[in-house]
Amino acid sequence: MRTLITHDAEGNILAVMVPALDVGDQLEIVPQQGEIVSEVDVPSMKQVTQYEEQVTQYEEINRIVRDSRVDLDSGRPRLVRKAEAGRGDPA
Repeated sequence: MRTLITHDAEGNILAVMVPALDVGDQLEIVPQQGEIVSEVDVPSMKQVTQYEEQVTQYEEINRIVRDSRVDLDSGRPRLVRKAEAGRGDPA
C-alpha cells in the first residue's frame, strides 16, 4: 500500500499516515521545517475494514517506526531496516 511517511533528511521516521477507506487522493501532509514527506510502498500494509485488522495495522505501523528508516539514496523513497540502512536492504 502506498503510505505517506514524514521523516527528516537522514530518513528517521517521524510519522506514518495510512489512507482511510474511500479518501482517494485527498491525503495531504504539510511538513514542518526540516521535515520531508515521502510516499513509500509498504507491502505489509493493507486497507482495513474491521477493528481486529486495525489493531494489526497499528502494530505494523509501530514496527515500521521502530525498525525502519526512509532511504532516499536510490532516487525513489523506500523503507530500509535501521540496522542495515547503510547497505540499503529493504525493510
